[in-house]
Amino acid sequence: MALESIFLILVSVGVFSAALGYGIVPSKSLPFMYGISLTNKNMANIFRAVTGLYMAFAVFWFFSAFHIELYFSAILSLILFMSGIAFGRIASIILDGLPDKIIVGYLIVELVLLSMGYFLILGIS
Repeated sequence: MALESIFLILVSVGVFSAALGYGIVPSKSLPFMYGISLTNKNMANIFRAVTGLYMAFAVFWFFSAFHIELYFSAILSLILFMSGIAFGRIASIILDGLPDKIIVGYLIVELVLLSMGYFLILGIS
């Protein structure tokens, strides 16, 4: 199996799992994982919308792992996805201060994954 396939499968499983943590029962998972309390239906809707976005990308990456002609598009979308999330986290750190360690850990993972994606895409193009 190609390195690109392995990368896409692993990232898709991780992102899909994270999405489940956010969106299945956010009223239970968010207080447990992040100390966040949902105060109304709008907040639940926002977290479930983010869940849908995460799941959609994860499914695309997983599917692409088995189609060499999609490697470039999938890894490029992965780089953009991770870059967007990392940029938002960095902006929040600058504007709001340092979050809990778990969130900083997510940022590190996102930066590593976008870097790995960048190096993989260099080999494809």
